[in-house]
Amino acid sequence: MSKNKYIDEFHNGDEELTIVDLDANDEEVREESETVSDDGVETESEAELDSKDSEDVDGPEKSEDDEDDLLESEEDEEDFDEYDDEEDYDEEPAEEEEYEEDDSNDEASYEDVESDDMSDDEDDTKKSGIGKKILIVLISIVGVVAAIYLAGIAFFFFNFMPGTHINGTDCSYKSTGKVKGMLEDQVDSYVLTLKERNDVTETIQGSDVDLKFVSADSVSELARVMNPLLWPVKIYEFYRFGDTTSHEIHAEVSFDESKLDTAMKSLKCMDKESMIPPKDSYPALDGALYKPHPEEPGTTIDEPAFKKALAEAITGTYDVLDMDAAECYINPKLTVDSQEVKDECEKFNKYVGLTITYHFGDETEVLDGSVTGTWMTFNEDKVPEINQDAIKAWVADFAARHDTAGATRTFTAANGAQAQVTGGTYGWRIDQQAEIDQINAMFNSLESQDREPIYSQTAASHGATDWGNTYIEVSIANQHVWYVQDGQVVFEADVVTGLPTAKRATTKGVWTILEKKQGKVLRGEKLPDGSYEYETPVSYWLRVTYTGIGFHDASWQPWFGGDRYTYAGSHGCINMSYSTVQQLYGMVAVGTPVIIY
Repeated sequence: MSKNKYIDEFHNGDEELTIVDLDANDEEVREESETVSDDGVETESEAELDSKDSEDVDGPEKSEDDEDDLLESEEDEEDFDEYDDEEDYDEEPAEEEEYEEDDSNDEASYEDVESDDMSDDEDDTKKSGIGKKILIVLISIVGVVAAIYLAGIAFFFFNFMPGTHINGTDCSYKSTGKVKGMLEDQVDSYVLTLKERNDVTETIQGSDVDLKFVSADSVSELARVMNPLLWPVKIYEFYRFGDTTSHEIHAEVSFDESKLDTAMKSLKCMDKESMIPPKDSYPALDGALYKPHPEEPGTTIDEPAFKKALAEAITGTYDVLDMDAAECYINPKLTVDSQEVKDECEKFNKYVGLTITYHFGDETEVLDGSVTGTWMTFNEDKVPEINQDAIKAWVADFAARHDTAGATRTFTAANGAQAQVTGGTYGWRIDQQAEIDQINAMFNSLESQDREPIYSQTAASHGATDWGNTYIEVSIANQHVWYVQDGQVVFEADVVTGLPTAKRATTKGVWTILEKKQGKVLRGEKLPDGSYEYETPVSYWLRVTYTGIGFHDASWQPWFGGDRYTYAGSHGCINMSYSTVQQLYGMVAVGTPVIIY
């Protein structure tokens, strides 16, 4: 019975296949070795292999894997030899059948391994090829991008970035040469506008001063400063966000200084007759306080400063010269911010800050700096000098507004009718000289005052009816008299007043009882011979005026009231019957107000 085993050995690099055949009779053992390489398949005998092994002793060292394979081969041979020595042949057919099955499995396994190895090699080869292609594409893309980037650097080294504005002109992608040409054109058409005070403008042409273009090296300097290495970023920012950058570049120019002098002197602002001199700030009354009055700049030119500013503006090819900002004018020495002016205001306010608060019953009036400030002038030592005439004028007006003696009053008469009275001596009267003295005393002491005015004459109360609620009222039209006490009529009677002529009419107004006397002789005007126009004795006399008008009994009058006064009137007195005047005499006192209207 024969058995065959195949032992496959695969090695990396050259794949080495060793096949060992054993026959049933152990007649011979052959070893065939096939070496599979990239060049083909070569079959050699065992003897040749041995000879080669012997020749390779001094050659390269075998790997540990090769040695393990060799040991396995030898062990397999020993196993086969032991199998040949066995004498149990009864089970040979079964073993042979089993062996054949194993042999077929081994062959199938070999084919599968060989197929898998070949498939892996092909996959690796395909993957390797795809990777190489991707790598080549990536390298190509990087090369193209790098070439574009370098080209951009080269371009923007001599051209301006997008969004670049120079002197108000869009210079995107323009070369430095074109921009220099643009500046040269600007010089040829150059005009300098002078912005003067009071919204006045004048111009100087470049041709007026023989302006010439020299160079514009600053253009190249600006191009280098813009950093061409960042050109992709600049392009993105411009087209994505609309970013722009503005630059002012002034070309190098030359001009004729003598012609500049001529052009400057021909300007209207240089006309000395039309120049307005500056005025310093000073303390000025504003309301009730002194405040720094704004300085007045004027239009007087500072010629050296103006000429220097003109030269700098033309050299820089500026479009506008703001003469105020360039300090081309002679300015005031003192401004509203000057400490000297502020100190003066503070000192002056010590005087105008003084007040007098006047009381008129429930009403008040305040004299403050808005008035007193107008009375003051300050000498060189900043000491105030008070204008006395101004004080007198103010006090006279003050008295006219508040004096009630002789003023017109409107009131409700005892009979309920509305009446009006003007004149008389009764009422409030301010002592004007005393008030002037009090005002000067306030400035000397620097102390404010809170008081009533100083009066030369007073009344019962303040207000329109300053006679109060106790008074005598005489109505000429009604030929009647009332005595009102504490607001109530306690007496009344008919009367006869003066004949309504220029000399004999009863004087209207508000008066007072000046005198009470019994047994009085009334006399008229004194005649040239020393006698009197008349002499009439009366029992009761109540004087109202110092000119001789008063209340008295008149026994010669047959009756009182009505229109008798129009044809039999008195010389101005108020005639009453004996009984009525006697009663009134006993009720009133000296000083009682008398209203005759």
